[in-house]
Amino acid sequence: MGKGARNRNRAKRRAEAARGLSDELIEKLSTLDRLDELLRGDVDTWCRLTHRTQTDDYELKVDAALSAANTTANLMKQLLAALRLPDERTGKRPQYRGARGVQVPATPGGRVSSLDRARRAKSG
Repeated sequence: MGKGARNRNRAKRRAEAARGLSDELIEKLSTLDRLDELLRGDVDTWCRLTHRTQTDDYELKVDAALSAANTTANLMKQLLAALRLPDERTGKRPQYRGARGVQVPATPGGRVSSLDRARRAKSG
């Protein structure tokens, strides 16, 4: 496969990933709108005031809707960052950062870190 074909395939995969991210972003925006309507609507549906008879204090208990709205908003922020939209002022896209996760250990006979060498020397 030539270099041009690889670049086209890479661009196609990135476009498909961006479409998937934008679809998920739209879905989360819809969820956030519904949660916002719930939170702005009838207060009795998402919070309640309880009276503690032992201490004569009142306690405000907030339902999970507020927490879900915050979680959804954070997820939307992460999805927007993953889309790597250009900056309005400069027109530049943010640096691509690949997925982070568990690093694969070096194969035997491959490169060994100084920590591995120290551990091996200590164990004898």
